[in-house]
Amino acid sequence: MMLKSTVFVSQGKLRVTVSNTLINPQTPSVLTKRLKIHRSSIARVLSELKEAGLIKYLTPPTNKFALYGLTKLGKKTHKQIHKLGLFDYLLNENSDQNA
Repeated sequence: MMLKSTVFVSQGKLRVTVSNTLINPQTPSVLTKRLKIHRSSIARVLSELKEAGLIKYLTPPTNKFALYGLTKLGKKTHKQIHKLGLFDYLLNENSDQNA
């Protein structure tokens, strides 16, 4: 399960970025502003990560406030991605493409 979740997250730069940011619980609005990514993209990635069991609501979801954080599997996956150097690799790859 851990390998499957690590591969799933690492297949998308936005998944890696959002899951890394969610090491500290965040709302979708904060993610949108902090990462400077369109709200619909954040919503899609949150849905994918939630469906994969990597994140969960930390508060009851309402129209005004929904706090997301990593699940136990999400935290283990986060550690594995950093241990393998995938987060740094994807960040550097993204920087090289923008240069």
